[in-house]
Amino acid sequence: MKIGCTVGYKDTEKIALCAKAGFDYVEVALNSFAVCTDEECESFKKALKENNIPCEAANCLFPGSIKLCAETLDEKAVEEYLEKAFARAKDVGVDTVVFGSGGSRFIQEGITREKALCQLETVCVKYLDPIGRKYGITVVIEPLNKKETNIFNSVEESMVFVNKLGLANVKCLADSYHMDVESEPYTNVKLAGKDLRHTHIANPDGRVMPAASDANDYSLFFASLKEFGYEGRVSVEAGVPEGKTLAEALSDSAEFLRKCI
Repeated sequence: MKIGCTVGYKDTEKIALCAKAGFDYVEVALNSFAVCTDEECESFKKALKENNIPCEAANCLFPGSIKLCAETLDEKAVEEYLEKAFARAKDVGVDTVVFGSGGSRFIQEGITREKALCQLETVCVKYLDPIGRKYGITVVIEPLNKKETNIFNSVEESMVFVNKLGLANVKCLADSYHMDVESEPYTNVKLAGKDLRHTHIANPDGRVMPAASDANDYSLFFASLKEFGYEGRVSVEAGVPEGKTLAEALSDSAEFLRKCI
């Protein structure tokens, strides 16, 4: 397994600290990176090169302004955004994009769940899968807790959707934090099997970076991943614990995760 950490495309300090701490890669927020200037994109690429760390994944696929489960699905807006976003993602080396985007996929008032699922299926079949194949990018659906969105709230629910679609470039993600919030057993990662292509991790107590000193036990999460031979990525998507500097938190987290994997 590889370990990584989420960063902002402007956060050159964190990128440098991630490299120094020993992370294998960084993960950027695509919804903001997709609309940054060419100069800002080049600055991000320069920071990666200077610190000898790649950007292999991206999260926050859609901006909140694109509503996927509303009365009308603006397919033109979806296609135009994805073409630009995936082209930029490929340019920096991203091969996996996380479809969290809780605000974008939130089922709007008055919309039935059946209609929402139909529209999400359209987005996946007509746009995410073919555009993903065009740019060599796999999209992974991220289960989010019910405080953040109202559809795909568990690995189990997400896998039902992924299995129904059967698409080569639309798979699943497991996030230990959201599993904890929803009291979903870590063992459910095994439901995804070979379709689990990415993972996120955080200490559920405050959603901060995990470390050996945590009260939380992550052993079952990693044991479940190893049980079916998962060899993918584990990204820290979390804040800094109280009483630690960013550098300390990153170093402690990287050291801890190395022992876990």
